[in-house]
Amino acid sequence: MKKKKSVSPLPLVLTLLVSACVAVGSLYLAEQAPAEAHEHPARREESTDISLWTEPESYRYEPGAEAAESDPLALSEESSFVVDEELAREEGVSISRIHGKDYRAVLAVVEDPTRLFVGTLDYYGNYGLTLEQLMEKHGAILGTNGGGFDDPNGEGNGGTPTGIVMVNGEYRWGGKYGEYDCLALTADGRLITGRRTGEYLESQNTLWAVCYGPALIVDGQVQELTSAQPEPRTAVGQRENGQMLLLIVEGRQVGALGVDLPRLASIMEELGAVNATNLDGGASSALNYRGTLMNRPNGLAGMRPMPTALLLAPSENGSEGGEP
Repeated sequence: MKKKKSVSPLPLVLTLLVSACVAVGSLYLAEQAPAEAHEHPARREESTDISLWTEPESYRYEPGAEAAESDPLALSEESSFVVDEELAREEGVSISRIHGKDYRAVLAVVEDPTRLFVGTLDYYGNYGLTLEQLMEKHGAILGTNGGGFDDPNGEGNGGTPTGIVMVNGEYRWGGKYGEYDCLALTADGRLITGRRTGEYLESQNTLWAVCYGPALIVDGQVQELTSAQPEPRTAVGQRENGQMLLLIVEGRQVGALGVDLPRLASIMEELGAVNATNLDGGASSALNYRGTLMNRPNGLAGMRPMPTALLLAPSENGSEGGEP
């Protein structure tokens, strides 16, 4: 009877050793690969010029800091917040970076409210346009995000507004007998806020309207608001002298969490607003001046498409633009 030959384990051991070396080498190469190869595509495509956001020293708020001096067009003399810098100025418009102890923001002050109008899409139901695209479409020099829009699970295409949309006195969305949380501008430049019917807006000779809310200040009365978590916010208000305030509070960022609704109302009151309302916030919050985004947005994929925007027409003494 023949004896069985013993099988050496050496080949098997060598095979396992080679496989292990190959696996370790692959992991090492993967770790050394350029980081951008694994970035989200939206990050690589982001074209926002972040040089505008270089954080000034005054963002490091010190309790008891006094407000910087500024002219009456931009801020009231008794403001407790700080003016960091003026970002832009032209006839009748001032844009400043400001901050308080618990927020930082960009503020635009418009002297003539009749220059403001609602820009919107030609048709609803398809895709919306970004703020910059709406500005270009309507020949505006400044704009902020407008009313609300259908946004299931935060994945809406920005093509369908909610509430009411009035353009040059005509309904583009909603109707006469519905009741809406509105931002409305009359022919003589008055800002109407609060929950209103289309019939009421008609009676006030309203030219422009969008909806979101809630109202922050109505006819000089700060509204009782349910506190919510801090978020990026957009607010629009009007002073007694007619000046319009467009405020973007930055949020969801290191050093800038945002504010809740009661705090937003108190900021607008401090700015001198006698009427003010909250607009869509979060990733929609934006203020654009002549093609440059003036606030730091919190979305990685750039500006969201939207159906409406609150826009500023060029002044009669300034550069020409398209018809609102």
